[in-house]
Amino acid sequence: NDFYYLDMSGYGGGVEAIPLGDFANMSVAWLGGSVDNYMTDHGNAAKQNIDLRISDMKVLYGKATLWLDYSHTRGGEVHDVFNPDGTPFSVQSSSGWAIGLIHRTDGEKLFGGYNDFSIQYGSRAAYNFASTLDTSGPDLDEAWHFRVTDHFTIQPSPHFAMQAVGLYDEIEFGGPNSRQRWGSIGARPVYYFNDRFSIALEAGVDWAKSEPLGTDGHLWKITLAPQIQRGGKFFSRPALRLFVTYASWSDGFKGLVGGGAFEDATDGLSYGLQAEAWW
Repeated sequence: NDFYYLDMSGYGGGVEAIPLGDFANMSVAWLGGSVDNYMTDHGNAAKQNIDLRISDMKVLYGKATLWLDYSHTRGGEVHDVFNPDGTPFSVQSSSGWAIGLIHRTDGEKLFGGYNDFSIQYGSRAAYNFASTLDTSGPDLDEAWHFRVTDHFTIQPSPHFAMQAVGLYDEIEFGGPNSRQRWGSIGARPVYYFNDRFSIALEAGVDWAKSEPLGTDGHLWKITLAPQIQRGGKFFSRPALRLFVTYASWSDGFKGLVGGGAFEDATDGLSYGLQAEAWW
C-alpha cells in the first residue's frame, strides 16, 4: 500500500511548532487546493482548509499528534475541460470537519524501528482527508469517511528486517448506493546476507466491497524478490531487484484487476526487474 493517509499539501501559509509549554507544539495553517480541470463560473472548483495540529504530546510508548481540519468548498455548475461532450454537472457547496489522532512509538521501544498508528474521521467537505476536492456523490453534505491504519518497521538484527501493515477504510460518498469498504493486511520480511545482498518475501490480502462498482471480494498476492542494495537497512536505497509475483482474486473482480493482460482471469503470474531509488 502506497498512499498518504493524511495529505493536506496545498497552497497557503501558517505557523509551525508554537510551543505549548512542556506539553506539546501547535501548528495552524490556511491551505487551499483546486481541481484545475473543473471550471465553474467563478473559477476553478476549490476548497479552503483551516488545519490545526497539536503535536509532540508525550504519551505511553511514544508521541501523539491531534489533527483538526475545517473545510469549505463553494459549489456551482462545473464544466469538466477534459470531457469531450462538455456536459456540465453540479458540485455542492459544503462545509465540514475532520479529526485525527496519530501515535508513533519511540525507536528504542520496537527493535530499532517504529510503529505508526492513525485513526481519522471526516464529514462533508472534509471527508477525504485532503486539501482538494475529489470525486464524491451527488450529496456532499451526506459524505463521511472513517479510516484506521497501523504499520510497523523493525530490524532486530543486521540480518533481518520486516515491515507490516493493517488498515480498514470505510467511505460514504453521499448519494444512493455509495458506500465503499476496504481492509488490507500484509508484511515484507527481508533477510540480509550482507550490506549488499538480500532477499525479500512479501505477502498480503485485501478485501473490498464497493456499492458504486457492485463488487465484493478479495485479492491476495505473494512476491519473492532477491535484491542488490547498499546499506543493509529496510529503507536502504537505491535497490535493484528481480521479482516474481503470484496473485489470485475473487470472481467479482474479474476484468478489474491486472489490466488487459488478465482481463479474463482470476489469477496471474508476473515477473520482472525493478529499480527503486529515492532522495
